[in-house]
Amino acid sequence: MRSAELPNEGENELAQQAYREKIATSNIAREGSRDAAHQIVDAIKQQPAITPEALARIRQRVAERQKAVGYTGDYKSWIEKFPAS
Repeated sequence: MRSAELPNEGENELAQQAYREKIATSNIAREGSRDAAHQIVDAIKQQPAITPEALARIRQRVAERQKAVGYTGDYKSWIEKFPAS
């Protein structure tokens, strides 16, 4: 993200204050997002590892679903069959 500059000294105080508030809000949101992401990572780390058998079942279900919808591994050509309306 490119940082913007404060308005020129000739700009009014309200514009400068609005800019400072926008930057502060952006920083708070970014910190909140970072904290949320860390909480998600921590929760995932506490989950038991998936077993090889469970992973095989998931992969089998994915393969079956892809076959059912005609997906062959080429996303671009597959999605072109479904134009947006």
